[in-house]
Amino acid sequence: MKIYFLICKIPCITEENLDDYLVNYKNPHFVEELPLLQLPINSDKIFRAYTVNNLEMTDHDRGLYPKDVVVGEFIPQEVYSKLNNGNIVLAYVGNQLVLRRLYVTKNKITLRADHKGIDDLFFKLNEIKEIWKIRYVFFRRVPELNVSHNLEDKLSFLEQEFLKLKERNL
Repeated sequence: MKIYFLICKIPCITEENLDDYLVNYKNPHFVEELPLLQLPINSDKIFRAYTVNNLEMTDHDRGLYPKDVVVGEFIPQEVYSKLNNGNIVLAYVGNQLVLRRLYVTKNKITLRADHKGIDDLFFKLNEIKEIWKIRYVFFRRVPELNVSHNLEDKLSFLEQEFLKLKERNL
């Protein structure tokens, strides 16, 4: 059985068109004129790409850096309260687009950066104009895939090395 994916053309918000997007986000003609990413993914959904422009979603040399591209799936307003806490979202709230982790409580949301020095942002659910749940990330750099940053993994590795040394000495 073959599965076919159609090429999905995704409008991309960049630093250059961000201010225009904030004014014209509901205008389909404007959105059609945004630069496009073309990806072989499910084209039944509505996606928006966004070029990261700050370090708010970094933590100890990991995370999202400027010029990385995230792709979010449009989330209808009636589903906001059902989103899992901790999801990374691109939220249009107030007069800004905010890329952060989402935490929903009753009629309020908290947008939390991964960077420890950044304050949380708090909003009422009815203040949200759009939410895009991040589904894909394209890094501008090659991530270190083989390097473990997990303390438990490092301790386990050291334990194995000690066992090897102990066996040699017996």
